[in-house]
Amino acid sequence: MMMKAGFPIAATAGGLFLAMAGTAGAGNGNKLYLLQEKTFGTEGNTLSVDQSQANDSIIRGLVSGQPATQKGSGNRAELTIDGNGGRVQLLQNNSISGGAGNSAVVNLSGNALAILGQVGAGNTANLSVAGELAQGSIFQTGKFNNADLSVSGNRAKGLVTQIGNNITTGLSVTGTGTTVSYTVNGNNVTNAPGGGVQVYTNGAAVSITQTTFP
Repeated sequence: MMMKAGFPIAATAGGLFLAMAGTAGAGNGNKLYLLQEKTFGTEGNTLSVDQSQANDSIIRGLVSGQPATQKGSGNRAELTIDGNGGRVQLLQNNSISGGAGNSAVVNLSGNALAILGQVGAGNTANLSVAGELAQGSIFQTGKFNNADLSVSGNRAKGLVTQIGNNITTGLSVTGTGTTVSYTVNGNNVTNAPGGGVQVYTNGAAVSITQTTFP
């Protein structure tokens, strides 16, 4: 479904499921599969989508065949897709923690893939992907984590995984075929000052893991 940014879908108390395709506006053949379920609190979950400059884009869940999912209360996501064949996979769930909603901004260009999973409370993410067949992924489990990921270049891949609380990570990946995985396990960890970690290579694979000790 194509909706201009700022036209939100908000969950009702009983939940909301959409499986929609549309051809209105500038884009054609775009699809949105969405499940929203408010399990506590008074604030619904909100998704704002702009696929108006995209063709044949798809928004769905993390698992093939499942819809993009917002579960709990107060989760918010803003998705913008332009170009041809872009895909976004989304999960936001704060139903177990019962805390603040998770929030995310995703900007995707061209034939590329953006994957975002947030389980916990008060997590924020900013994910942008540019370049044909590029892929960017953010997974956050815990509370009040913040991740900023930018991926650029054909077939470049970037992955940020944060498990814990109060983690802040910034990662920039540049270069054709470059693959970077950044994992943080623990609490109160940050690499953001100075722009975080920046990787400039062509075709290299880089894996970084940080673990805090008790």
